[in-house]
Amino acid sequence: MSERELDLSPMELGISPTGEPSWLDRVMRLRDREDLGLFKLGYLEALLRIADWKGSKIETGQQRESEK
Repeated sequence: MSERELDLSPMELGISPTGEPSWLDRVMRLRDREDLGLFKLGYLEALLRIADWKGSKIETGQQRESEK
């Protein structure tokens, strides 16, 4: 895997010097959207985490025979 530079500026509270919203502001906007809300966001997070777990297992060769 190649090296990547990680930008942590979204984690800072308040608006960034470039005018972009913080991570908290972004998350609160997602939570407050009528088409998403807490439960749909939780469901989507669960799907993403399960897909990540499965992808990690495949990449490291830890996949069970029943999962192939």
